[in-house]
Parts: sequence; C-alpha cells; structure tokens
Amino acid sequence: MLAERIRKVVEDYKFDNIGKITMSLGVTEFKKGDTGDTFIKRADNAVYKAKLEGRNRVAVNI
Repeated sequence: MLAERIRKVVEDYKFDNIGKITMSLGVTEFKKGDTGDTFIKRADNAVYKAKLEGRNRVAVNI
C-alpha cells in the first residue's frame, strides 16, 4: 500500500523543468535465509514485472 501511495504522489506531482513523470516499483519482503543478493534479486524481478505489465505500477514478488 505504501509503494502505491508513493507511486501515485510521484505521478501527480509536476516537477520543475521536467513536468510529470511516472515510476514502477518492485516490492518484496525479507525472508528467513535471505541474503542481500536474494532479497535484491526478488525486488528487481518485481520491478521488471511491473514494467512488462505496462509501467507506472507496483508489482509484488514474495
């Protein structure tokens, strides 16, 4: 829910010099046994999923 709120605030904000932008976010959770690499890889995969699904969205990979 927080990631979606952040995405929406960025989408609605008009930035000086560049105007409107959008963003895709990938969300995951830290699991028992995760390393920094496995955690980041899961979040990175979620970002790619969000972009493949049309961009400007949040995707979750748990």
